[in-house]
Amino acid sequence: MDVAIEILQHAHIVVYDVFLQISGYLAFFSWVMHVVVLTALSAVFCQIVSKQAVGSGIPEVKVIMHGFKMDNYLTFRTLIAKMVGLTLAMGGGLPIGKEGPFVHMGAIVATLLSKITASCQYSAFFSNEGREIEMLSSGCAVGIACTFSAPIGGTITAFYQTRFPTDAFLIEELPVFMLLGFLSGMMGAIFIFTHRQISIFRQRNRVFKMIFRNK
Repeated sequence: MDVAIEILQHAHIVVYDVFLQISGYLAFFSWVMHVVVLTALSAVFCQIVSKQAVGSGIPEVKVIMHGFKMDNYLTFRTLIAKMVGLTLAMGGGLPIGKEGPFVHMGAIVATLLSKITASCQYSAFFSNEGREIEMLSSGCAVGIACTFSAPIGGTITAFYQTRFPTDAFLIEELPVFMLLGFLSGMMGAIFIFTHRQISIFRQRNRVFKMIFRNK
């Protein structure tokens, strides 16, 4: 997917540069049409193959993990529609992320693997409801981990996005979190201020320029 997205985005720039040498209006038209055509193809493909591929998929996965059945959300057709639709949309330049769709795709792959393993001689081990939920959680974690190339962070993020309870904090704990947010914000502001001062010093100090000037 990443290779296909990169090719489409590179083609977007190449076509624009070619038409820019002819006319600025043609270049603008080609730039807009690239986005419009690929976005339309993405929408039409999802509409035809699987309507359930629309959106990030995280809300639906959370509903399924809480025990509700949703038809056709974890099927192979939805996986194909999700992959192709996401590739076309991002290749067209839409500012969308891969985190949500990858969670959905990871859950689909986990479900398909569960169905395959359920047919083996240890079907009782793989076919119970608790095992299916564990497979879904693992699939979500793998999806996030593949997006950021961070297995541990992916696992934590997937747990937060899919299983984090709504009553995790007590009212008495809110002042502590407010203080933590304030201190974190102040530390961020101090870091930015310090970095800016160092950058200004590097630009204005003659000794620094003499020592570290580019040769």
